[in-house]
Amino acid sequence: MSSSYQPIPYSASDTVTVTAFDANLNAQTGECYQNTTYVTSTATASVEESSPRQYEPIVERTWRNADTSGSWREVRESGLIKMTPMSAGQSVTKNYLGSFLKDKHAVALAKGHGCANYPNCTGELLFRDHAFASINYIEQGDLTYWRTKYPTVPYLSLTEDFDSARWERIKSEAYQDLFQAYNLGEELYELMDTLRTLMSLLRRAYNLLANFKKVLDKLKRLKPKERAIAISKAWLELRYGILPIAYSIKDLLNLYNDSEGEYRTIRRTYNPPKSPIDTFPEDGNYFYEIGAVSTLYRVTVKGRWGSSASKVADLINVNPLLTALAVYKYSLVVRWFVNINSAFDSWVKAFTTSALQFNGVTSVKVVREISVYFHHEYDTTVTAYEPGNSICGTNFYGVYGPYTIGGKRVSDVLLQEHSEESYERELFLPNDVSFVWDPKFDLKRIIDALALLFLRFSRL
Repeated sequence: MSSSYQPIPYSASDTVTVTAFDANLNAQTGECYQNTTYVTSTATASVEESSPRQYEPIVERTWRNADTSGSWREVRESGLIKMTPMSAGQSVTKNYLGSFLKDKHAVALAKGHGCANYPNCTGELLFRDHAFASINYIEQGDLTYWRTKYPTVPYLSLTEDFDSARWERIKSEAYQDLFQAYNLGEELYELMDTLRTLMSLLRRAYNLLANFKKVLDKLKRLKPKERAIAISKAWLELRYGILPIAYSIKDLLNLYNDSEGEYRTIRRTYNPPKSPIDTFPEDGNYFYEIGAVSTLYRVTVKGRWGSSASKVADLINVNPLLTALAVYKYSLVVRWFVNINSAFDSWVKAFTTSALQFNGVTSVKVVREISVYFHHEYDTTVTAYEPGNSICGTNFYGVYGPYTIGGKRVSDVLLQEHSEESYERELFLPNDVSFVWDPKFDLKRIIDALALLFLRFSRL
Protein backbone atom coordinates (compact mmCIF):
# COMPACT_ATOMS: atom_id res chain seq x y z
CA MET A 1 0.00 0.00 0.00
CA SER A 2 1.53 3.29 -1.09
CA SER A 3 1.77 6.48 0.93
CA SER A 4 2.57 10.06 0.01
CA TYR A 5 4.98 12.59 1.41
CA GLN A 6 6.42 15.97 0.49
CA PRO A 7 10.22 16.20 0.20
CA ILE A 8 9.94 19.77 1.56
CA PRO A 9 6.76 19.71 3.64
CA TYR A 10 6.43 23.45 4.24
CA SER A 11 7.63 26.74 2.82
CA ALA A 12 9.91 29.07 4.72
CA SER A 13 11.19 32.57 4.01
CA ASP A 14 13.16 35.32 5.72
CA THR A 15 14.03 38.75 4.30
CA VAL A 16 16.31 41.41 5.76
CA THR A 17 16.99 44.99 4.63
CA VAL A 18 19.88 47.26 5.62
CA THR A 19 20.41 50.98 4.88
CA ALA A 20 23.56 53.14 4.88
CA PHE A 21 23.95 56.98 4.54
CA ASP A 22 25.60 58.01 1.26
CA ALA A 23 26.68 61.57 0.37
CA ASN A 24 26.05 62.73 -3.15
CA LEU A 25 29.69 62.90 -4.24
CA ASN A 26 30.68 64.45 -7.56
CA ALA A 27 33.33 62.10 -8.84
CA GLN A 28 34.50 64.67 -11.45
CA THR A 29 35.11 67.69 -9.18
CA GLY A 30 35.42 65.97 -5.82
CA GLU A 31 32.74 68.23 -4.36
CA CYS A 32 30.09 67.06 -1.93
CA TYR A 33 26.58 68.23 -2.57
CA GLN A 34 24.37 69.18 0.28
CA ASN A 35 21.69 66.71 -0.64
CA THR A 36 22.33 63.10 0.46
CA THR A 37 20.96 59.67 -0.40
CA TYR A 38 20.72 56.29 1.27
CA VAL A 39 22.00 52.94 0.01
CA THR A 40 19.62 50.05 0.64
CA SER A 41 20.34 46.30 0.32
CA THR A 42 17.90 43.40 0.67
CA ALA A 43 18.57 39.65 1.01
CA THR A 44 16.11 36.74 1.11
CA ALA A 45 16.53 33.08 2.10
CA SER A 46 13.59 30.90 1.16
CA VAL A 47 12.41 27.42 0.11
CA GLU A 48 9.15 26.40 -1.47
CA GLU A 49 6.89 23.59 -0.39
CA SER A 50 7.27 20.68 -2.84
CA SER A 51 4.68 18.53 -4.57
CA PRO A 52 3.69 15.17 -3.02
CA ARG A 53 5.50 11.97 -4.01
CA GLN A 54 4.48 8.34 -3.64
CA TYR A 55 6.45 5.55 -1.95
CA GLU A 56 5.82 2.05 -0.59
CA PRO A 57 6.45 1.82 3.18
CA ILE A 58 6.41 -2.01 3.09
CA VAL A 59 6.90 -4.27 0.08
CA GLU A 60 6.36 -7.98 0.66
CA ARG A 61 6.92 -10.73 -1.89
CA THR A 62 6.32 -14.46 -1.72
CA TRP A 63 6.86 -16.81 -4.63
CA ARG A 64 6.96 -20.51 -5.32
CA ASN A 65 7.31 -22.13 -8.73
CA ALA A 66 7.84 -25.87 -8.79
CA ASP A 67 6.76 -28.95 -10.70
CA THR A 68 3.96 -30.49 -8.63
CA SER A 69 2.99 -33.23 -11.06
CA GLY A 70 3.07 -36.80 -9.73
CA SER A 71 4.09 -37.74 -6.20
CA TRP A 72 7.29 -38.75 -4.47
CA ARG A 73 5.71 -42.10 -3.64
CA GLU A 74 5.26 -42.81 -7.33
CA VAL A 75 8.86 -41.73 -8.00
CA ARG A 76 10.20 -44.03 -5.26
CA GLU A 77 8.18 -46.94 -6.53
CA SER A 78 9.30 -46.42 -10.12
CA GLY A 79 12.97 -46.22 -9.13
CA LEU A 80 13.52 -43.32 -11.53
CA ILE A 81 15.57 -40.23 -10.76
CA LYS A 82 13.41 -37.16 -10.62
CA MET A 83 15.03 -33.74 -10.41
CA THR A 84 13.00 -30.62 -11.07
CA PRO A 85 13.66 -26.88 -11.28
CA MET A 86 12.28 -24.78 -8.49
CA SER A 87 12.08 -21.19 -7.35
CA ALA A 88 10.76 -20.25 -3.92
CA GLY A 89 11.29 -17.53 -1.39
CA GLN A 90 10.01 -14.55 0.48
CA SER A 91 11.28 -11.03 1.00
CA VAL A 92 10.26 -8.00 3.01
CA THR A 93 11.46 -4.48 2.19
CA LYS A 94 10.73 -1.64 4.59
CA ASN A 95 11.25 1.86 3.23
CA TYR A 96 11.75 4.80 5.57
CA LEU A 97 11.72 8.55 5.06
CA GLY A 98 15.17 9.91 5.77
CA SER A 99 14.70 13.39 7.21
CA PHE A 100 17.28 16.15 7.54
CA LEU A 101 16.85 19.47 9.38
CA LYS A 102 18.56 22.00 7.13
CA ASP A 103 19.25 25.73 7.19
CA LYS A 104 19.64 28.34 4.49
CA HIS A 105 21.15 31.83 4.68
CA ALA A 106 21.65 35.07 2.77
CA VAL A 107 23.62 38.23 3.59
CA ALA A 108 22.61 41.84 2.90
CA LEU A 109 25.42 44.44 2.75
CA ALA A 110 25.06 48.22 2.44
CA LYS A 111 27.93 50.71 2.07
CA GLY A 112 27.76 54.51 1.86
CA HIS A 113 30.26 57.38 1.60
CA GLY A 114 30.53 60.71 3.31
CA CYS A 115 32.88 63.73 3.02
CA ALA A 116 35.09 64.66 5.93
CA ASN A 117 34.98 68.39 5.03
CA TYR A 118 32.18 70.13 3.24
CA PRO A 119 32.01 71.24 0.49
CA ASN A 120 35.44 69.94 -0.56
CA CYS A 121 36.26 66.26 -0.08
CA THR A 122 39.43 66.17 1.96
CA GLY A 123 38.75 62.95 3.84
CA GLU A 124 36.52 59.96 3.92
CA LEU A 125 33.57 58.94 5.99
CA LEU A 126 32.20 55.42 5.55
CA PHE A 127 28.72 54.27 6.51
CA ARG A 128 28.23 50.50 6.40
CA ASP A 129 25.78 47.89 7.65
CA HIS A 130 24.94 44.21 7.15
CA ALA A 131 22.30 41.66 8.20
CA PHE A 132 21.60 37.93 7.80
CA ALA A 133 18.47 36.25 6.50
CA SER A 134 18.17 32.69 7.86
CA ILE A 135 15.61 29.88 7.77
CA ASN A 136 15.34 26.30 9.00
CA TYR A 137 13.46 23.71 6.99
CA ILE A 138 13.07 19.96 6.59
CA GLU A 139 14.00 17.88 3.54
CA GLN A 140 12.93 14.25 3.54
CA GLY A 141 12.67 11.32 1.18
CA ASP A 142 12.89 7.58 0.68
CA LEU A 143 15.80 5.70 -0.90
CA THR A 144 14.49 6.32 -4.42
CA TYR A 145 14.26 10.06 -3.82
CA TRP A 146 17.78 10.45 -2.45
CA ARG A 147 19.37 8.21 -5.08
CA THR A 148 17.60 10.19 -7.79
CA LYS A 149 18.82 13.46 -6.31
CA TYR A 150 22.40 12.17 -5.95
CA PRO A 151 22.73 9.68 -8.82
CA THR A 152 26.55 9.70 -9.01
CA VAL A 153 27.52 9.33 -5.34
CA PRO A 154 29.02 5.99 -4.20
CA TYR A 155 26.80 3.11 -3.14
CA LEU A 156 28.76 0.75 -0.86
CA SER A 157 27.05 -2.64 -0.95
CA LEU A 158 27.67 -5.89 0.89
CA THR A 159 28.77 -8.36 -1.77
CA GLU A 160 30.40 -11.74 -2.18
CA ASP A 161 33.35 -12.59 -4.40
CA PHE A 162 31.50 -15.07 -6.59
CA ASP A 163 33.92 -16.75 -8.99
CA SER A 164 31.98 -18.07 -11.99
CA ALA A 165 35.02 -20.01 -13.24
CA ARG A 166 35.44 -21.76 -9.89
CA TRP A 167 31.73 -22.62 -9.91
CA GLU A 168 32.03 -24.12 -13.42
CA ARG A 169 35.01 -26.20 -12.31
CA ILE A 170 33.04 -27.55 -9.32
CA LYS A 171 30.13 -28.51 -11.58
CA SER A 172 32.36 -30.34 -14.06
CA GLU A 173 34.20 -32.16 -11.26
CA ALA A 174 30.87 -33.35 -9.83
CA TYR A 175 29.95 -35.13 -13.06
CA GLN A 176 33.50 -36.43 -13.42
CA ASP A 177 33.24 -38.01 -9.96
CA LEU A 178 29.79 -39.41 -10.74
CA PHE A 179 31.01 -41.34 -13.78
CA GLN A 180 34.48 -42.31 -12.58
CA ALA A 181 35.68 -43.60 -9.21
CA TYR A 182 38.93 -45.32 -10.23
CA ASN A 183 41.09 -44.63 -13.29
CA LEU A 184 42.35 -48.11 -14.10
CA GLY A 185 43.72 -46.98 -17.46
CA GLU A 186 46.00 -44.44 -15.82
CA GLU A 187 47.11 -46.99 -13.21
CA LEU A 188 48.06 -49.50 -15.92
CA TYR A 189 49.93 -46.84 -17.89
CA GLU A 190 51.94 -45.85 -14.82
CA LEU A 191 52.25 -49.39 -13.40
CA MET A 192 55.97 -49.74 -14.06
CA ASP A 193 56.71 -46.29 -12.59
CA THR A 194 54.61 -47.20 -9.57
CA LEU A 195 56.49 -50.46 -9.02
CA ARG A 196 59.84 -48.70 -9.40
CA THR A 197 58.76 -46.07 -6.89
CA LEU A 198 57.67 -48.70 -4.38
CA MET A 199 60.93 -50.67 -4.76
CA SER A 200 62.96 -47.48 -4.38
CA LEU A 201 61.03 -46.54 -1.26
CA LEU A 202 61.62 -49.97 0.26
CA ARG A 203 65.36 -49.85 -0.47
CA ARG A 204 65.73 -46.35 0.96
CA ALA A 205 63.67 -47.21 4.02
CA TYR A 206 65.87 -50.24 4.71
CA ASN A 207 69.03 -48.19 4.14
CA LEU A 208 67.80 -45.45 6.46
CA LEU A 209 67.02 -47.90 9.25
CA ALA A 210 70.26 -49.86 8.82
CA ASN A 211 72.55 -46.86 8.42
CA PHE A 212 70.66 -44.06 10.13
CA LYS A 213 73.74 -42.35 11.58
CA LYS A 214 75.69 -42.46 8.30
CA VAL A 215 72.74 -41.09 6.33
CA LEU A 216 72.30 -38.27 8.86
CA ASP A 217 76.00 -37.37 8.70
CA LYS A 218 75.85 -37.36 4.90
CA LEU A 219 72.93 -34.95 4.92
CA LYS A 220 74.76 -32.63 7.31
CA ARG A 221 77.80 -32.53 5.00
CA LEU A 222 75.75 -31.46 1.99
CA LYS A 223 76.27 -27.92 0.71
CA PRO A 224 73.26 -25.56 0.91
CA LYS A 225 72.53 -25.92 -2.82
CA GLU A 226 72.85 -29.72 -2.68
CA ARG A 227 70.58 -29.81 0.37
CA ALA A 228 67.98 -27.66 -1.42
CA ILE A 229 68.09 -29.97 -4.47
CA ALA A 230 67.61 -33.02 -2.23
CA ILE A 231 64.67 -31.41 -0.45
CA SER A 232 63.05 -30.38 -3.77
CA LYS A 233 63.39 -33.91 -5.17
CA ALA A 234 62.00 -35.42 -1.98
CA TRP A 235 59.01 -33.05 -2.03
CA LEU A 236 58.14 -33.77 -5.65
CA GLU A 237 58.55 -37.51 -5.09
CA LEU A 238 56.17 -37.27 -2.14
CA ARG A 239 53.59 -35.26 -4.09
CA TYR A 240 53.73 -37.12 -7.41
CA GLY A 241 55.19 -40.49 -6.47
CA ILE A 242 54.01 -41.52 -3.03
CA LEU A 243 50.74 -39.64 -2.54
CA PRO A 244 49.22 -40.80 -5.87
CA ILE A 245 49.64 -44.38 -4.63
CA ALA A 246 47.84 -43.44 -1.43
CA TYR A 247 45.11 -41.70 -3.46
CA SER A 248 44.66 -44.80 -5.61
CA ILE A 249 44.22 -46.94 -2.52
CA LYS A 250 41.70 -44.43 -1.20
CA ASP A 251 39.79 -44.50 -4.53
CA LEU A 252 39.60 -48.31 -4.39
CA LEU A 253 38.29 -48.20 -0.82
CA ASN A 254 35.68 -45.59 -1.78
CA LEU A 255 34.66 -47.69 -4.76
CA TYR A 256 34.26 -50.71 -2.49
CA ASN A 257 32.16 -48.74 -0.01
CA ASP A 258 29.98 -47.46 -2.85
CA SER A 259 29.63 -50.79 -4.61
CA GLU A 260 26.24 -51.63 -3.13
CA GLY A 261 23.05 -50.50 -4.81
CA GLU A 262 22.17 -49.17 -8.24
CA TYR A 263 22.47 -45.45 -7.45
CA ARG A 264 25.35 -43.06 -7.00
CA THR A 265 25.06 -39.47 -5.76
CA ILE A 266 27.73 -36.77 -5.74
CA ARG A 267 27.28 -33.49 -3.89
CA ARG A 268 29.49 -30.42 -3.93
CA THR A 269 29.13 -27.01 -2.29
CA TYR A 270 30.57 -23.58 -2.99
CA ASN A 271 30.43 -20.78 -0.44
CA PRO A 272 31.89 -17.57 -1.95
CA PRO A 273 34.03 -15.45 0.36
CA LYS A 274 32.43 -12.29 1.72
CA SER A 275 33.48 -8.77 0.69
CA PRO A 276 32.97 -6.51 3.72
CA ILE A 277 32.99 -2.75 3.40
CA ASP A 278 36.43 -1.88 4.73
CA THR A 279 36.87 1.69 3.52
CA PHE A 280 34.43 4.58 3.56
CA PRO A 281 34.90 7.87 1.71
CA GLU A 282 36.53 10.52 3.84
CA ASP A 283 33.93 13.12 2.93
CA GLY A 284 30.97 13.72 0.68
CA ASN A 285 27.67 11.90 0.27
CA TYR A 286 27.38 8.13 -0.04
CA PHE A 287 25.00 5.26 0.60
CA TYR A 288 26.13 2.16 2.47
CA GLU A 289 24.78 -1.19 3.60
CA ILE A 290 25.23 -2.96 6.92
CA GLY A 291 24.03 -6.44 7.80
CA ALA A 292 24.73 -9.95 6.58
CA VAL A 293 24.53 -11.76 3.24
CA SER A 294 24.90 -15.53 2.90
CA THR A 295 24.77 -17.35 -0.43
CA LEU A 296 25.33 -21.09 -0.63
CA TYR A 297 25.76 -22.80 -4.01
CA ARG A 298 25.20 -26.54 -4.26
CA VAL A 299 25.46 -29.06 -7.07
CA THR A 300 23.94 -32.53 -6.87
CA VAL A 301 24.31 -35.16 -9.59
CA LYS A 302 22.84 -38.64 -9.50
CA GLY A 303 23.06 -41.75 -11.66
CA ARG A 304 21.13 -45.03 -11.86
CA TRP A 305 22.52 -48.27 -13.22
CA GLY A 306 20.86 -51.60 -14.01
CA SER A 307 22.71 -53.35 -11.20
CA SER A 308 25.45 -52.76 -8.66
CA ALA A 309 27.85 -54.84 -10.75
CA SER A 310 27.29 -52.73 -13.86
CA LYS A 311 27.73 -49.59 -11.75
CA VAL A 312 31.10 -50.74 -10.37
CA ALA A 313 32.29 -51.81 -13.82
CA ASP A 314 31.30 -48.42 -15.26
CA LEU A 315 33.04 -46.48 -12.50
CA ILE A 316 36.38 -48.14 -13.31
CA ASN A 317 37.72 -46.06 -16.19
CA VAL A 318 39.50 -47.90 -19.01
CA ASN A 319 38.68 -45.38 -21.73
CA PRO A 320 41.93 -44.87 -23.73
CA LEU A 321 40.97 -41.33 -24.72
CA LEU A 322 40.47 -40.23 -21.11
CA THR A 323 43.60 -42.08 -20.04
CA ALA A 324 45.66 -40.29 -22.69
CA LEU A 325 44.31 -36.94 -21.54
CA ALA A 326 45.28 -37.74 -17.93
CA VAL A 327 48.86 -38.89 -18.62
CA TYR A 328 50.08 -36.68 -21.45
CA LYS A 329 53.29 -34.79 -20.74
CA TYR A 330 51.94 -31.41 -19.62
CA SER A 331 48.62 -32.49 -18.12
CA LEU A 332 49.89 -31.78 -14.61
CA VAL A 333 50.46 -28.08 -15.27
CA VAL A 334 47.44 -27.60 -17.54
CA ARG A 335 45.10 -28.88 -14.82
CA TRP A 336 46.36 -26.11 -12.55
CA PHE A 337 44.84 -23.51 -14.85
CA VAL A 338 42.02 -25.14 -16.88
CA ASN A 339 39.41 -27.74 -15.93
CA ILE A 340 40.25 -29.70 -19.07
CA ASN A 341 40.14 -33.18 -17.50
CA SER A 342 36.90 -32.80 -15.56
CA ALA A 343 35.03 -31.13 -18.42
CA PHE A 344 36.27 -33.58 -21.06
CA ASP A 345 35.59 -36.59 -18.80
CA SER A 346 32.02 -35.35 -18.24
CA TRP A 347 31.36 -34.99 -21.97
CA VAL A 348 32.86 -38.34 -23.00
CA LYS A 349 31.39 -40.41 -20.18
CA ALA A 350 27.93 -38.94 -20.80
CA PHE A 351 28.01 -40.81 -24.16
CA THR A 352 29.87 -43.96 -23.06
CA THR A 353 28.39 -44.62 -19.60
CA SER A 354 26.23 -47.67 -19.04
CA ALA A 355 24.03 -45.77 -16.59
CA LEU A 356 20.34 -46.07 -17.37
CA GLN A 357 19.68 -42.53 -16.18
CA PHE A 358 21.62 -39.55 -14.86
CA ASN A 359 20.73 -35.99 -14.03
CA GLY A 360 21.93 -33.04 -12.00
CA VAL A 361 20.76 -29.82 -10.39
CA THR A 362 22.42 -26.67 -9.18
CA SER A 363 20.85 -24.72 -6.34
CA VAL A 364 21.40 -21.33 -4.78
CA LYS A 365 20.20 -20.51 -1.28
CA VAL A 366 20.24 -16.84 -0.32
CA VAL A 367 19.74 -15.31 3.12
CA ARG A 368 19.95 -11.51 3.42
CA GLU A 369 19.47 -9.08 6.28
CA ILE A 370 20.50 -5.63 5.05
CA SER A 371 19.96 -2.05 6.17
CA VAL A 372 20.68 0.84 3.81
CA TYR A 373 21.90 4.17 5.22
CA PHE A 374 22.53 7.55 3.64
CA HIS A 375 25.55 9.52 4.81
CA HIS A 376 24.61 13.10 3.95
CA GLU A 377 27.02 16.02 4.06
CA TYR A 378 25.85 19.47 3.04
CA ASP A 379 27.39 22.91 3.42
CA THR A 380 25.15 25.90 4.15
CA THR A 381 27.99 28.41 4.49
CA VAL A 382 27.37 31.83 2.95
CA THR A 383 30.10 34.49 2.86
CA ALA A 384 29.75 38.09 1.71
CA TYR A 385 32.08 41.14 1.63
CA GLU A 386 32.58 44.48 -0.08
CA PRO A 387 35.92 45.08 -1.86
CA GLY A 388 38.18 47.97 -0.90
CA ASN A 389 38.10 51.30 -2.79
CA SER A 390 38.93 55.00 -2.38
CA ILE A 391 37.07 58.24 -1.85
CA CYS A 392 38.07 61.43 -3.63
CA GLY A 393 40.74 59.37 -5.33
CA THR A 394 43.04 59.82 -2.34
CA ASN A 395 42.04 57.88 0.75
CA PHE A 396 41.87 54.10 0.53
CA TYR A 397 39.65 51.95 2.71
CA GLY A 398 39.90 48.20 3.10
CA VAL A 399 37.60 45.28 2.48
CA TYR A 400 34.30 45.34 4.31
CA GLY A 401 33.83 41.84 5.77
CA PRO A 402 33.86 39.01 5.15
CA TYR A 403 30.71 38.07 7.00
CA THR A 404 30.03 34.34 7.23
CA ILE A 405 27.05 32.33 8.45
CA GLY A 406 26.13 28.65 8.28
CA GLY A 407 28.46 25.67 8.18
CA LYS A 408 28.94 22.02 7.29
CA ARG A 409 26.30 19.55 8.42
CA VAL A 410 26.80 15.76 8.60
CA SER A 411 24.15 13.17 9.35
CA ASP A 412 23.37 9.47 8.73
CA VAL A 413 19.81 8.20 8.34
CA LEU A 414 18.25 4.79 7.79
CA LEU A 415 16.41 4.54 4.47
CA GLN A 416 15.65 0.87 3.97
CA GLU A 417 15.63 -2.56 5.63
CA HIS A 418 15.57 -5.63 3.42
CA SER A 419 15.28 -9.29 4.42
CA GLU A 420 15.16 -12.22 2.04
CA GLU A 421 15.23 -16.00 2.08
CA SER A 422 15.16 -17.63 -1.33
CA TYR A 423 15.98 -20.92 -3.01
CA GLU A 424 16.57 -21.43 -6.73
CA ARG A 425 17.18 -24.79 -8.38
CA GLU A 426 18.01 -25.51 -12.03
CA LEU A 427 18.67 -28.67 -14.02
CA PHE A 428 22.02 -29.19 -15.70
CA LEU A 429 23.56 -32.01 -17.73
CA PRO A 430 27.16 -32.98 -18.57
CA ASN A 431 27.04 -31.12 -21.88
CA ASP A 432 26.27 -27.92 -19.92
CA VAL A 433 29.76 -27.80 -18.38
CA SER A 434 32.47 -25.86 -20.18
CA PHE A 435 36.19 -25.17 -20.18
CA VAL A 436 37.12 -22.26 -17.92
CA TRP A 437 40.32 -20.47 -17.03
CA ASP A 438 40.54 -21.04 -13.30
CA PRO A 439 44.07 -20.88 -11.85
CA LYS A 440 43.84 -23.10 -8.81
CA PHE A 441 46.80 -22.52 -6.52
CA ASP A 442 47.21 -23.47 -2.90
CA LEU A 443 50.28 -23.69 -0.68
CA LYS A 444 51.16 -27.20 -1.88
CA ARG A 445 51.05 -26.23 -5.54
CA ILE A 446 53.11 -23.11 -4.90
CA ILE A 447 55.77 -25.30 -3.28
CA ASP A 448 55.49 -27.67 -6.27
CA ALA A 449 56.14 -24.81 -8.68
CA LEU A 450 59.09 -23.51 -6.67
CA ALA A 451 60.63 -26.99 -6.45
CA LEU A 452 60.24 -27.55 -10.21
CA LEU A 453 61.79 -24.17 -11.00
CA PHE A 454 64.69 -24.74 -8.60
CA LEU A 455 65.50 -28.15 -10.09
CA ARG A 456 65.25 -26.71 -13.58
CA PHE A 457 67.65 -23.83 -12.95
CA SER A 458 70.02 -25.94 -10.82
CA ARG A 459 70.98 -27.82 -13.99
CA LEU A 460 72.17 -24.61 -15.72
